[in-house]
Amino acid sequence: MFSYGFSFFFDNIKFQIVSAAVLIILEISYFRRIRLPILSSKIFTSLMVFSAIYMIFDFLTVYAIVYMEKVSPIFLRLSHQVFIFSINTIMLCLFLYVSIADRNQKRFNRWINILIFGLYFISLIFIIFGKIQYYRGPDGIYSFGSMPYTIFVIATIYGTLTLIRTIYEIINNKDSFIKKKSLFIISTLVLWFAIEILQFLFPTLLISNIGISLLVLIMYLGLEQPASYIDIISDTFNSHAFKSILNEYINSKKNFSIVTIEIENLLSIEAEHDSQTFDNLIRQFSSHLKNKTHNPIYRISDSAFSIIFLENKKNTYAKVKEFLASIQHDYDEQAWIINNSKIKTDMFCSVIRYPKDSFMFKSINEILHFISKFKMYSEETSFIRTVDEKLISNVKRQNT
Repeated sequence: MFSYGFSFFFDNIKFQIVSAAVLIILEISYFRRIRLPILSSKIFTSLMVFSAIYMIFDFLTVYAIVYMEKVSPIFLRLSHQVFIFSINTIMLCLFLYVSIADRNQKRFNRWINILIFGLYFISLIFIIFGKIQYYRGPDGIYSFGSMPYTIFVIATIYGTLTLIRTIYEIINNKDSFIKKKSLFIISTLVLWFAIEILQFLFPTLLISNIGISLLVLIMYLGLEQPASYIDIISDTFNSHAFKSILNEYINSKKNFSIVTIEIENLLSIEAEHDSQTFDNLIRQFSSHLKNKTHNPIYRISDSAFSIIFLENKKNTYAKVKEFLASIQHDYDEQAWIINNSKIKTDMFCSVIRYPKDSFMFKSINEILHFISKFKMYSEETSFIRTVDEKLISNVKRQNT
């Protein structure tokens, strides 16, 4: 008589062990790094969380079927429900992540949301009330029925929608970086579809875990690595992160102020000192700036650091003024001690308010350009420079 003991259990979790090792490394690497608070990153964080849940219940479902005589029917069914729910949620997160990231954090309208999440909630009904049966034989184990089959339906629909969205982006977007990223997504989806077809045709293989781990691995390395948002020298967010967070705030209709501190004589400092001294100055300045605010700091160019302050009932523009007063006291004609050398920095601070000043720019790139040219447009000579009538007049004259 065939024995369904530990050796049989181990034979059915070999792929899971390898996949779990990959996912654990990715989870640790992802969650130990600072993440940008934008919608696409929040969705990817959800994807990582449900990948961890999936990993745990992948083992539990195998255990439950192998030892089905020893576990309760409730545990057997519940473990599969959570397992299937986690896979379906991962596929939903994948579609949402790709769509939101490709659309520069722009949200869907109400009817598209109803369509997307309506399908998801229908799958939940099948997960809660659907039928499930279990097969256990010398050749392996698997489950079947209306409940587990939602995996293939959801994976096919959301995967196809993601594929269509990506192909649309390739056709309509001229940006070579976006096209390269889109091709990357397509190759990931093709791999996922291939694994799911094999899983459907040969159910005892139990290789969907490989598909999930490879999907997360490729997406993480190619699209959502937190390090891609970090400026290495200053250990602050970089200009790519700055553009992403601006898209997030503008598309979610937030009011905010951008405070930018620029070191005017940075080129002369770089010419007079070696690269190590220059880098140490940037590190010391960014460290000092971090102590002045809890808000994220963005190094948007070699010489400029920006901070975004959200404005609402709790955080008013008065908070921005308090911050400006504190940095004016510290940074106006500031001297820094770097490697026993005294380095004097000439700085100024510009302030842009959104949407109050938004009539002067139509895109994120124009905001960055405006910040970089603020000194040229402004006739102020004080440390703190804001958008005033003279600046607006100069901008209009430059653009005509």
